Parts: sequence; C-alpha cells; structure tokens
Amino acid sequence: MNSCKIAEDLLPLYEENLVQTETKQWIEQHLASCPNCKKLTSIEMEALPPLTPPKKAAAKMIQHAHLKLTIYQLVFVILSFAFAMNTSLLNESFAFILSYFILGIVTFYFYRHIILTLLLAFVPIFIWTIYAAIASYGSYSKWYADQITHYSSTASLVMNSVSGGVWTAFIHTLFTVLGILVVKLLIQAFKKEDAA
Repeated sequence: MNSCKIAEDLLPLYEENLVQTETKQWIEQHLASCPNCKKLTSIEMEALPPLTPPKKAAAKMIQHAHLKLTIYQLVFVILSFAFAMNTSLLNESFAFILSYFILGIVTFYFYRHIILTLLLAFVPIFIWTIYAAIASYGSYSKWYADQITHYSSTASLVMNSVSGGVWTAFIHTLFTVLGILVVKLLIQAFKKEDAA
C-alpha cells in the first residue's frame, strides 16, 4: 500500500512527463500491477469539460467599474469647479497657483489624458470667471446696462467677456500644465529606474 501512495504523489509529474526514466518505468510497472492506481490514472487523464464563461459576472463587473469611473469623473469636475470658485484671480487670491498645480497632478495621474486634464482645469474657471463678473453687478441686466456703455455693440461686449474668461482660464491652466509635466517626469523617472 505504501507504493500506491508514492505512485499517487508522482502521478501528476508522470502525466506531465517530468520524471526521470527510472521513475517512469517504476510507475508504469506499478500501474500494470495495481488496478486501483490504474483506475486513478484513467480518471485523471480524462479531459475536463470546458468551463463556460461567467457572462453575468463579467457584465456586472464592467458595469461596476463604469459606475466607479463615472463617480470619479464627477468628483474631479466638482473639484475643478470648487477650485474655480475659491481660487480665481477675480478674488485677488494667488492660492490658485498651488491649487491648479495639484489639480493638474491628480487629474493627469488618474486619467493619463492631457486634453481631458486641461479641459477640467480650463472650462470651470472660464465659466466661473464670466459668471462672477456678471454676478458682481447683482443681475444680468445691471451688468449689461453698465458694460454696454463702454462698448460699441453687444457683440464686442460678449467678445470682451469671453476673452477675459479665456485669459483668466489660460493663466490657471498654465499651472495645471506644470502639474502634468511633473507627473510625466515622475513616470519617466520610475520607468528608467525599473529598467535599470
């Protein structure tokens, strides 16, 4: 019976042809003389039925990952607007430098997409700049009445407001670009370190 236990231990190696010639011969002699071990070998050699892929589980996993990604995107958009409201140049605060630098680092590190990172920095501050300029008058009509006296037409007033929003957003986005560059340099440094 002791030889049966040894044969059972060696069968996986025998099936994979990972035993020496003498061991292979011993196992074959034992299998020829022992019906229990021979039966065990024939059971182990049978092909297993193919596994059916778990379609529902995979679809649920993809749906869960998509939901998480959507939540993360919403968080980044909300953070972008929060940075825009609290750190714009209109508030005469220079905390925007650090805020947008960090926003650039975090957003680019998460998405690894330059254009998306720049949009998340540019669009909220652009919208907030125009909104804050109008809101400072209390209403749109008061803002329009005061500002139209300085411009020849409504189109020039709108163009000036848009260009002011673009300029402010551009300044903020420059610090986001610095954050992106820091992440790119860190990624390259770690790749070089891993390659060495």
